Amino acid sequence: MSDGIDWDVKMREALDALAENPRDRRAELQRVQATLGKGKFAMARAMVKVYLRGVPDDPRAWDMLGAANLYLGDNEAAADASGKAVAHDPEYHIARYNLACALIRLGRVDEALAELALTFKHCPETREHAPHDDDMQPLAADPRFRALLEG
Repeated sequence: MSDGIDWDVKMREALDALAENPRDRRAELQRVQATLGKGKFAMARAMVKVYLRGVPDDPRAWDMLGAANLYLGDNEAAADASGKAVAHDPEYHIARYNLACALIRLGRVDEALAELALTFKHCPETREHAPHDDDMQPLAADPRFRALLEG
């Protein structure tokens, strides 16, 4: 993932925090995020599954599991995990966007459009990102998607 973030630095920060306090949940999720950022998707998926055994209601962790599953092409699992993130926090719009991506990959376009409508309404920066997202390309010719993009 080339997003301008130095994931090695993020990983070192997480590991340093965990060395001080092995029960630091924020640092543990930062370690998972850095693992995702470094492109180690299967490892990140395994790590976040372990984390979720101890904190099963953490929407950020469910979203990271959804993202890992998206990268690994496990779209059903991605939809399930992202859906759980949204169920735990309906205002977590990045998770809702990831849910829409998984639903598009599964051919569940009407559901994806409903999720995108909520996401774009409450998180306008996703509207700007969507036209450039490969997961959104199947919707490019859909007038409902274009209407959502126009706001």
